Amino acid sequence: MTAGVMVIADPETHVTNAGIYRHHVFSKNTMGVWFLGAHHGGLIYKKYQKLGKPAPIAIAIGHHPAFVMGAVSRLQGIGGEYEAVGGLLGEPLELVKAETSDLLVPARAEIVIEGEILPDELHPEGPFGEWPGHYLGADSVPVIRVTCITHRSNAIFQDIVASGREHLMVGAIPRAGSIYHAVKSVVPSLRTVNVPVYSRMHCYLSLSKERDSDVKKAAFAALNTEQENLRAVVVVDDDIDVFNGEQVAWAIGTRFDAAEDLVVIPKWNGPGGLLPTNWESHADGSRTPKMSSAVIVDATKPAPPVRFPERTRVPMEHVESVKLELLQPFAAEDKERWLEQAT
Repeated sequence: MTAGVMVIADPETHVTNAGIYRHHVFSKNTMGVWFLGAHHGGLIYKKYQKLGKPAPIAIAIGHHPAFVMGAVSRLQGIGGEYEAVGGLLGEPLELVKAETSDLLVPARAEIVIEGEILPDELHPEGPFGEWPGHYLGADSVPVIRVTCITHRSNAIFQDIVASGREHLMVGAIPRAGSIYHAVKSVVPSLRTVNVPVYSRMHCYLSLSKERDSDVKKAAFAALNTEQENLRAVVVVDDDIDVFNGEQVAWAIGTRFDAAEDLVVIPKWNGPGGLLPTNWESHADGSRTPKMSSAVIVDATKPAPPVRFPERTRVPMEHVESVKLELLQPFAAEDKERWLEQAT
């Protein structure tokens, strides 16, 4: 299952966390759950594991797109996803108590699978084609024992095409919003954030730089929001459209000096996970998990009062002064005359 939103509550604070995790179905009443790094669901599971108790969970399948987007947003601290969903919906998310636990689950979900993560049982899982575009996994994961399934009449089973464009968009768009809020709280001059769908490992930030230190502060705030997946943060000035890859590339080519403006952060990601570079591949086909690096690319102009060369542009007042009604249409006889001259 690739689009199920798993709900789990912290045993200490009772705060509810929701997130999408992949679930390999093992049998009629057992499935796996794959956690990575700082996934809040995984941190909560470990608390139950230390207590020697199973962790009650519920998996909601099929709901409004805002529910999926809110569930995969990266929020500070454990919990808050239901509130994020309500913000996207423009109204509170309707909830109802689960059948076999005290968890609150979406009342309008198509299907709800209830169960518990066993504290002392693992099962081989994968490999699985994940969003970076490679098959990874083939590891042992915690086991969920299913206790109850409820559904609407003629329920719709929602799925996400793994490693497809939908998978990339579901991850990129909400994370960009989470990064925006995290960076904005550190660098108020932040303008725009783009986590490009074609490369979710990258993040482009534009800001109106007031101090040269703004770049590193903004970049580290972004990296700490999406710790497992971001590999490169590119920071540009506010005259660059971060949704235009050509403009970002131009800024790197004209405002970035690798000797001074590149920061390499060793051993930032991993060990292991979804990115192939977090694994050491061997000739026999086996892999060993390892750490890998991240980079910060400062493609901004120097902060004031330094004067940097201006971009070449046609002044806007000249563009607006053009009188389009005076332009003559390119008639057929003009075309024939032009072709004759050309030959």
